[in-house]
Parts: sequence; C-alpha cells; structure tokens
Amino acid sequence: MKVRPLEFSAKKDPESLELSTGPGPEPEPPDDAPRVTVMFAPPPLVEGGKAGAPREYDFVVAEPNLALAMERTVRAIYVLYGSAGLASFWQQLPVARHTGGAPAGGQREWSEDDSAVALRDEFTKQSEVLYNRTEPALEIIRRTATAVALERVLEARRVLDGERQRYVLGGALVGRPEEQTLKGKGLDGLVVVLIAIDASRRAVRASQQRLRREEMTARRREVNEGRLYGLVGIGKRPRYSNAMGRDLRTLIHANPIKVANDDVLQHQTSFLTWVDGMASRYPVLHRIWSAKEIEEVIDEALRRKEDPALALKRSTALRNLVISALATTKAASDRVMLQVKKPEFDPWRYPPLVDEALRRLGVPPVTVEGQAADEKVAAADSHWISDLSATCSNFEMAASTLGMAPPILITAATVNLLLGAADWFRETWRDEEDRDAFNCSFNPAESFAAEPSSTIWSVVALALLLLQAADFALLVV
Repeated sequence: MKVRPLEFSAKKDPESLELSTGPGPEPEPPDDAPRVTVMFAPPPLVEGGKAGAPREYDFVVAEPNLALAMERTVRAIYVLYGSAGLASFWQQLPVARHTGGAPAGGQREWSEDDSAVALRDEFTKQSEVLYNRTEPALEIIRRTATAVALERVLEARRVLDGERQRYVLGGALVGRPEEQTLKGKGLDGLVVVLIAIDASRRAVRASQQRLRREEMTARRREVNEGRLYGLVGIGKRPRYSNAMGRDLRTLIHANPIKVANDDVLQHQTSFLTWVDGMASRYPVLHRIWSAKEIEEVIDEALRRKEDPALALKRSTALRNLVISALATTKAASDRVMLQVKKPEFDPWRYPPLVDEALRRLGVPPVTVEGQAADEKVAAADSHWISDLSATCSNFEMAASTLGMAPPILITAATVNLLLGAADWFRETWRDEEDRDAFNCSFNPAESFAAEPSSTIWSVVALALLLLQAADFALLVV
C-alpha cells in the first residue's frame, strides 16, 4: 500500500521531553559568610486578583550556596508566578546604594552593597539559565502540538468521508444543499436518533417546568405563612416569627424543591450523556442535534397527527442541516490542512493542541516547562499592532484634550486610523482561522479552538472604525 507523505509524517515515533530538575542540597556554609533575607511580596496569581502573602527567602552569600539557593528560588517563583513574578522579585532585591572601595593601605571589608550586587548578579545568571533551558522544551512541545493538529485533521477527514458515504448518494457534495437529496444508508438510523433526542429533550423541559411550579407554590405559601405569623399584615410582629417562618420554609418547602431540582439535574445529565454516546455513532449529530428546525418539523408532525420520523425524513430542514454540516466541515478541514502543512503554523494559538501535547509528553502543570508553555499560549493572544493601536488611541485622546497644535492632532489621528484598520483586518483574519479550527471536526472536543464568537463584534468594530474615519475627515477639512 502506498503511503502518502502527509500520513507518514503523522505516524512518526512520538517525541519525548525530559523535565528539568531542581538543584541539589546546599553544603554547610562558612560561619563568617554574609547572610541576606529578602522579603518577597508576590504578584496576584490572576490578573485583578488578590496578592499573596509575603514570603521570606534566605541567602548565604558564598559559593556554591548562593548559586544553589538562587536557582531554587528562581525556579519556584517562575513556576508559581511566571515571568511577572521574576520581574517583581528583581525589583524587590536589595540595591547597592554606594560604590565602596578599599581604604588606602588596607583591605576593604565585605559590605551590604557587595551582598546586594552578588544577589542581583546571581539572579540575572540563574534567570538566563532558566530561560535557556526552556527554549528546547518549548520547541519539542511546539512540534508535538503540530503533530496533534495533523492527526486531528486526518481523523476529521476520515470521519467526514464516512459521513458523506452514509448520507449522500455517491458521497459527492455538489451544488447547494437544496439541490441535493439525502439517500444514504444511514439516514433511517439518524432520524430514529433525532426522534429519541426530541423525546428526551421534552422530558428535560417537563422536569424544569415541575421545578418552576414547586418554586411558585413555595413562594405563595411563604406569603400565606407571613400573614399567619404576622410577617405581613397588621399588628405587632412576634419576636420569634422570623425564626418560625424560616423553620417552616425549611421543613415544608425545601424538600419538594430539592427533589424537583435533583430530578432536573438527573434528566439533564442523562440526556447529555446519551446524546454524546449517540454522536459517537452518528458524528454529524454533534452539529445538528440542537437545531430548532428539527424541533419545528417534529412539532408540526405531532400537531397534524402524522408520523414524526417520516415527516423528518422527507423534510428539507434535515436535508439542509446535514448537507450544510458536511459542506462546512469539509471546507474548514481543507483550509486547516493547508495551514497545518505550512512551516509557519503556530500551534500556540490553540490551547487544546498545547494541552494534548503536554499530556503526551508527561508535563505536569506545576513545572518550569508547563509554565513556559502557558506563557507562550498567553502571548499568542496578543499582538504588537493591537498594543500600539491602543497606545496611539490614548495619545490622540490626550492630545485632543490638551488642545495641541493641529499638525500634531492630524498626525496622531492618521497613525491611529491606520493602526486601527490594520488591527481590524488582523482580528478578522484570525477570527476566520479560529472559526475553521472549530469547524474542522464534527466533534467540538476534537477541534482546535473553542466555539467562535458572533460576527456581530466584528461588525461593531468596523462601524467604530468608520466613525473614526469620519472624525478624521472632519479634522482634516
């Protein structure tokens, strides 16, 4: 059997990654070695969160103790707080306030300035060692994530070919959905599953309605009990009425509501688990099972007392949904395949690929390599054009507020408009790539990206850009 190069590359032996280890124990330091204690106030673990409690780090300014202790500290801070933590630690290290010197004819003694210089020099050295160690690991993670992407695309195309043969006569997708007919051998089974999904969905909704009825009944009883015990009405309220009302609500009403709520959770969990199991047998279900059009066809058939399965099988709604799902997945997988084959493909943009690569390489989250991968993923979300556009926009607002000269205002507005347009085109292009990464597989769990946001935000951004262009034209005129 002839193996295509792309398939062969996806079946290479998996790479391995050896995790870096921390330093060994420190030897017994000299008795006269200087000692320095650094109080470190760490940054928040998440942006906008609460900062952690200060931590103490003790250093013996003697070799090799200082190198071992600083390496251990740098690794620990990086794993917990990342590069931001290292930058914060650098700012909190002691600073040499003056440059000492040996007195004439004598030997200079070790001072606090010398300890500060030694700490900062060793911190710089160990930080460089840390980053140099992460670079090869990041390259292995990148290659593994790219291999994961290739495997997922190939598997998605295999599943797509099977679904086309199952639902479309000949497996060819030619023309618009309304010009095609579902005549595949798997249509009957798909219709049966969709009818069962609709029945399960109705059971979930019935349990939700029972829960709402129980809550409404409990609220009505609370009002009646309030009138009975003087919580609502005339007269002096007894001191014990609040506690009595609370106890009554707990004893009388909590149990029915809890039972109804548990029933809802049980129905929802069973429903979603069952749908996921059926979608493993009928992959196209991932994309069509929640469509409103299918519900409408079944509701109309039940209203007319017709066979829902026959109505659904003959409906144009099911045909359009299935054909559109097949065509969308095919087009997206074709485009993603071209992207993955390019040398400049950037897997850091897609956290699911990186997470799978870390799992295969056996990299736990709380490690130097795991933290480095997390920072690469976070950096892939930002771009210098966006940052520069925001900075220029702030400068333009400040210039306008301060009433600067017209040439400065026009220059700032021009640069801001150009950067805004470039940023909009870049974001629109990235949104299209993310949409393909989500649609390249029937199963969202096997896609590269999360479900893309609505295009309404892109339209809003374009409208704001056009308003900015109109303001610029008025400024120039």
